Amino acid sequence: MPNEQEQLPRPPKSNGADTVKQPEGATFVRAAEFKSNYANYARVNFSPFEVSILFGHAGVIPEQQDRIAIEMTTRVIMDVIEAKLLIQMLTNTITAFEDKYGQVAIPDDVKLPLVDKTGGA
Repeated sequence: MPNEQEQLPRPPKSNGADTVKQPEGATFVRAAEFKSNYANYARVNFSPFEVSILFGHAGVIPEQQDRIAIEMTTRVIMDVIEAKLLIQMLTNTITAFEDKYGQVAIPDDVKLPLVDKTGGA
């Protein structure tokens, strides 16, 4: 029987084009192990000093159409100040996207998970 992870549909690969404007005086270099990952699932946790964002790919298990498997692929850990700045950057990006392409509506049946005030595991 094939591995469930192998059976999840895969998104198209990115063309790798850079779209982020560089701040003045900064030099950006891609690490040898740099890679792009697609994510349609994110989970956020925190500790007293940092925020952790786990990204994954959710898909229906072919043999069990009523079940979803989430393959966790990446974890990003950052300090709380950087996380707050990320919120601002994402807000600005979504606003610019909506100004250009129209409002993005979150379906009524999609709900944010409750926040684990202990930071989660």
